[in-house]
Amino acid sequence: MKTIHKIIIGDSRYMKEAPNESVHLTITSPPYWQLKD
Repeated sequence: MKTIHKIIIGDSRYMKEAPNESVHLTITSPPYWQLKD
């Protein structure tokens, strides 16, 4: 069985280009840049 893997780096605006039910894993980085310790 041949599989195809693809890494896409971008924000959620690019998700409109992905076909329905084509994403099996999503890794995110929440926008914490404005928070202070």
